[in-house]
Amino acid sequence: MARWADDPESAAQALIAGALDELMAIGGQTLGPDPVPRAVLLAEGAPALCTLLEQRKVAVHAWCRRAYSERSATPEPPPGLFDASLLRLPKSREEQRMAVHQCLGALKPDGRLIVYGGNDEGIRSFQKNLAELGPVETIAARGHGRVLQLKRGTVTAPIRPRLADWREAHPGPYGKPWISYPGLFAGGAPDPGTALLLAHLPKIAPQARILDYGCGPGAIAAAIRRVEPTAVLTLLDNDSVALAAAGENVPDATQILSGSLCAISAQKFDLIISNPPLHAGFRDTLEPLLRLIAEAPAHLTASGQLILVVQRRIALDTALAARFGVVGILADDGRYRVWCADKPKQTSK
Repeated sequence: MARWADDPESAAQALIAGALDELMAIGGQTLGPDPVPRAVLLAEGAPALCTLLEQRKVAVHAWCRRAYSERSATPEPPPGLFDASLLRLPKSREEQRMAVHQCLGALKPDGRLIVYGGNDEGIRSFQKNLAELGPVETIAARGHGRVLQLKRGTVTAPIRPRLADWREAHPGPYGKPWISYPGLFAGGAPDPGTALLLAHLPKIAPQARILDYGCGPGAIAAAIRRVEPTAVLTLLDNDSVALAAAGENVPDATQILSGSLCAISAQKFDLIISNPPLHAGFRDTLEPLLRLIAEAPAHLTASGQLILVVQRRIALDTALAARFGVVGILADDGRYRVWCADKPKQTSK
């Protein structure tokens, strides 16, 4: 089994795949095909797990809140006709709580919620929190991970299945409520990196076409709209829940659900600006940042700029210089740097 620290998604997939026999045996034909295929909601699981379940004659519906490569995404799962839901443990505690309620709301009255994750990911402390809803059983514990079960019929607490049940309205910086949801970066408060970027934002020209990459709930775009009401804003994020919040905070912006600029086709911008994501699930990675730098020149005008804020320890001069003619630092507060890249190099396809 892959080590959780090195490849958590492969480790999680191996854990749940190894527990399928136990899951199939519990309660007789709970996940089995006798007499008819059972309906299973696979929440945030890898496509390979979907294939394994289908090979066992299980009717599978995959649901993700984030879009990755071939996986589509929606803020909510389909409503309540599933015999079981298999949930890959989310990273943040707040998102864990919301995902559990969403999956429980999608179950039949006698359905089962099955959650799996690594010990280092917090599955044991999550088990204690899950027990507040009802009796939790450990189905498997191997390879530094656990598979847990909660029966829908034993849940005594009220279930909050809809996204609207988790809507958070915080005091906003511009005189109106700021909307957020569990699992969004920085929640309702401005994070230090974004604050540094906004404090050194260059002058925005009227009618400027601007892309906020990895927009989250829309903090950067909202600030730009404040200083230049005529800016034409596009918000891109792979988190459908983030876009739901951004749609309320910056209602006149165009939204794109994706983790790549490839979804934008041939559209070009005067400015691409980002406090980029530096993780995928439990794994820290620079892949989204480096992909943004590589893809940005093709989506910038000849005079367009790419502006990024990242932790100071992440050196971007070499990666940016490979794609841009001019690279500079707009701000450095000792923790974060705001990078500015001009004169994009238009490479031939």
